[in-house]
Amino acid sequence: MARHFIRAAALWLAAGVVLGAYMGATHDHADKQLHVHGLLLGWASCAIFAVAYAQWEVKAAASRTHFWLHNVGLIALLGGLALQARARTSAALLASGSIALVCSAALFLLLIWRASASRKVTRS
Repeated sequence: MARHFIRAAALWLAAGVVLGAYMGATHDHADKQLHVHGLLLGWASCAIFAVAYAQWEVKAAASRTHFWLHNVGLIALLGGLALQARARTSAALLASGSIALVCSAALFLLLIWRASASRKVTRS
């Protein structure tokens, strides 16, 4: 799953840079929360997940669940933030995205905790 997470990180980085450039060019910073959350939870977190999965052996099904839970949750959260910035109802998207991301973080913690306890490093 390291390959999938690093590719997702690259996509989140590109999206964040494009949004940042747009905000800078237009001087419209209404989407700054989208920009920050997308880069931190998208680019930075996915890159960290990729490094961790490249370092430790983790069951494929569990890491696949983590990948989808994290990225779909982030899309929901960002959708909710976009609606909120435009004064539209966004509680359901914000809540579902936040819950998915909390579950994703908990799953990652569990997977890496177990994998690192076994001390089976895939690469040195």
